[in-house]
Amino acid sequence: MSAGHVMDVFIKKPLFVGTASTWHQIIGDFRATTISPGKTREDDPLDYAFLPVSDEDAAALDGCHFLTAEQIALREEIVFAPPVRNKYLALVWPLNRLNFVRKEKATEPENLAFTGVIAPQAAYVRHHRDPRLHILIEFDKKGMIGRGGGPQLPPSFHGLSGGGIFTLPGVTRLGDMSPPRLVGLTIETWPAEDLYVGTRIDLISEALSATA
Repeated sequence: MSAGHVMDVFIKKPLFVGTASTWHQIIGDFRATTISPGKTREDDPLDYAFLPVSDEDAAALDGCHFLTAEQIALREEIVFAPPVRNKYLALVWPLNRLNFVRKEKATEPENLAFTGVIAPQAAYVRHHRDPRLHILIEFDKKGMIGRGGGPQLPPSFHGLSGGGIFTLPGVTRLGDMSPPRLVGLTIETWPAEDLYVGTRIDLISEALSATA
């Protein structure tokens, strides 16, 4: 699974997945959200795609983990009011942290973790987004805090699209020992609006079930 505009790049190019040992080519046709006539992928509010992987290909993806049903957050309860409003962790792999070792056909990626809270309901209304389909996370560049607790400049977010967005139950509700679960995929950022945007896994799960 990834963002539709990411997978569009591979319509006419080979698709390789970096594993723990080498690059593995995946051959097949991916499925993506439909672009309306006269529109472009930038106009696509859902912007997701996925590619079925055979058992043979799955076995070759050493170091990769395929999520189980228990690790996916379907029908998440949406809470806008503090102190228990939804909180999220986004794991992404920016292009400026992606290191290719071409001679050995290996990839050494460095991920980036970003945590934030769900945007106010008014933001969904203003941007014509449905909280049952989308995740809007507050992303205040001036309010960024590093692991040391001090202010930090935001890193380059170019290449984030397609990264997973996870629930944070233990941070949302004190004492909740539930593990993080995948709740959506990153599709874009809106710096001018201080928002980080994702598509909920519910919608993608329905599409996957329809093609099974």
